[in-house]
Amino acid sequence: MNKIQIKKILNSKKYILIVAFLIFIICGGILNCFLNKEEPVPISKKEGIKKEDIAPPVISTPPEEVWKTYASAELGFSIEYPKMVYGIYRCSPKKPFWVPLKVFEDKENGIVYITEEYYYNAPYDGELNKFTGPCEKIINSLEYLKSQRETIIDINNKASLNYNPFLTKVFIIKNIKNDIELNKFIKDNYGQGCFVEKKELWTQKGIYEIKIKGEDWGPETDLGTTTCPMNYVYKILYAPEKNKIMSVNLGQDCGFTTDYNSENYKCYDGEMIDSFKFE
Repeated sequence: MNKIQIKKILNSKKYILIVAFLIFIICGGILNCFLNKEEPVPISKKEGIKKEDIAPPVISTPPEEVWKTYASAELGFSIEYPKMVYGIYRCSPKKPFWVPLKVFEDKENGIVYITEEYYYNAPYDGELNKFTGPCEKIINSLEYLKSQRETIIDINNKASLNYNPFLTKVFIIKNIKNDIELNKFIKDNYGQGCFVEKKELWTQKGIYEIKIKGEDWGPETDLGTTTCPMNYVYKILYAPEKNKIMSVNLGQDCGFTTDYNSENYKCYDGEMIDSFKFE
């Protein structure tokens, strides 16, 4: 075999090695992309549920009390709310923490949600009396809150707008032209046996607070059978000159607070409602 033939063989092997090397790099890149490809995020995760490996910071001293203002020119109202509230940690062991309040707007349906930006939760077994799952950080979003309300409405088999997602105040703003529409709103959202008992002047000029009564209420009314089941605190404000009504279910307990165990415990719900104004 002469030198020219040997050189040709060596050159051909050289090209084969180069091609093989390039194929190896390309295949390696494809394999790496495949191995590192993110899995699709389940719908529940997209709505806000995230596993939290790090517990919230323990805050022994409460933050300075600061209030913010939400105003909507489109819906025609404003309200003040505290920047930070005492957070909910439904895991074990309990950990104190503070969390920002956040406002979510559903202007299409005339609804505003004021809620904690996030909270912590873990599955709990009542029979075993212990937490049975990992602690998760639930991050609120408009889609997640709307989904919660729809679920609650489906469970109660009612078309009411008066249900609140967990740790949330739902402010419903509707256009009302007269007393007939006012009573229809009350029946649709509080029960078919409910009606306007009286209108009382509110702190804002020209605004009235609506008080509800049930058609079948009596001294021994059973809330389980009445057509106007009012077992919670509510606030309904009516602005006849503006043809608008505001309704909010405040619940049975205070929603936004300072530390429950503090000597200076404070509930913010009342101050928030007192600050409400039709614009």
